[in-house]
Amino acid sequence: MLDQMKKHGYYINARFYRERTFESYGRHSYMPGAVKIRDRICVDYDSFVYREAGISGLFELSRVSSLPVEIVSSITPGTVVSSIEEKEALKRKILVPFRKDDYEIAKNPAELFSADAGGIVFNPEPGIYSDVYEIDFSSMYPGIIVEYGISPESISGGNTAYLSQFLRGLLDRRLLYKYVNGRSDIYASRNKALKILLLNSFGYTGYKNAKFGRIDVHEKITGIGRKIIADSMRISEENGFTVLHGVVDSLWLSGNGDIDKTLKEIYDKTGIPIVLDSNYRWIAFMPQANGIGSANRYIGLRKDGTFKVRGIELRRRDSPPLVRKFQEQALDALNCSFDELPLKKEKLDDLKNRYMKLENFPIEDFRIEFGINRHIDDYKTRNSTYYLMKSLGREKMIYPGMVISGIVVDKKHNIIKSHSEFFDRKYYENLLKRSFKPFDFIISESANKIPDLY
Repeated sequence: MLDQMKKHGYYINARFYRERTFESYGRHSYMPGAVKIRDRICVDYDSFVYREAGISGLFELSRVSSLPVEIVSSITPGTVVSSIEEKEALKRKILVPFRKDDYEIAKNPAELFSADAGGIVFNPEPGIYSDVYEIDFSSMYPGIIVEYGISPESISGGNTAYLSQFLRGLLDRRLLYKYVNGRSDIYASRNKALKILLLNSFGYTGYKNAKFGRIDVHEKITGIGRKIIADSMRISEENGFTVLHGVVDSLWLSGNGDIDKTLKEIYDKTGIPIVLDSNYRWIAFMPQANGIGSANRYIGLRKDGTFKVRGIELRRRDSPPLVRKFQEQALDALNCSFDELPLKKEKLDDLKNRYMKLENFPIEDFRIEFGINRHIDDYKTRNSTYYLMKSLGREKMIYPGMVISGIVVDKKHNIIKSHSEFFDRKYYENLLKRSFKPFDFIISESANKIPDLY
């Protein structure tokens, strides 16, 4: 746009910043080039916070951090958290260390295994279940920091808990927006933005360079979290529920107990706000390859008619549109009561047969995205991603952290092209067949539970 304006004699005072890549904890990220225009706010469409929470979310983070909107849009959420902590420290006349130097204290293996256990994960029994509740702690780990007064000073025997003080206002603000979430898209965006910040505030307690973090603080928080989940499971069972599944800060319950009474008792015991996230007509927990239930692969139909899905191809960035479209239509076909599921087999089979006729779909439905994690010269094995990079490299520069797309022409010989009229039929058929499995599992499991209708 600026080039077009220049051609027509219009000049704007602008500064340009080059694109770059960086590595953090073994993961490469790509930051595209940016432009800054004097007296104007420039927000990049690739900004993570902008993508997740929109312009209202950016304004909210600018407000709580006292950073310009432009800056908030171009830095990581963790850096925003650090800015808030430093701002709150200065307001309280607390010295902020210029460089962090209190790194992790050495532990023997027994101490490490005891302290660094992470959150509780209770794997479900594979199968399909009806009338299930999902309960969820609101910002559990930040809530623990605030409610239990967790901070580097407090676990070292001090009487203060600065980290807890810094985050209290942020947590209260987020809980308010969550309460009024449905009243306005603006409140929903602000809620998303603060949720991102609070998640990062916990992660930063274990980050080696966080000025108000320390790894033993991180371990203390997760230790309290494990006890909270264990107490919540016990209270749920005492109220007549069976715990089907649990992941860090969420539980899935079945049974005829009083859910409101259960939530109140859990809150009274733990001091951490907990809400009913979803009430499912039915939910299917998928098996892993070894037959054990997967902690993060499930499909659930809520009573309001919306689906919640995790871990299937629909949620994966590297799934082609062909696969995602099938799974979206399969979900539509299964939007029914638990008792009606076995009757959907014929409709699902027709849908599968239609999608296996690959020649009926446009070539763009076969395009797959690939994440680049190294420079082309660093590839020791010349795999399909390497050849796609080599092909695209003639047209543009490829950097680690970028996402590029192509069509698999011959998987056996690692031929992927950015543009092609042809595709590897067998490869895409196998992708489709894999995407059928969750839905075949739902039909099979529901038929076993309701044999008279099958």
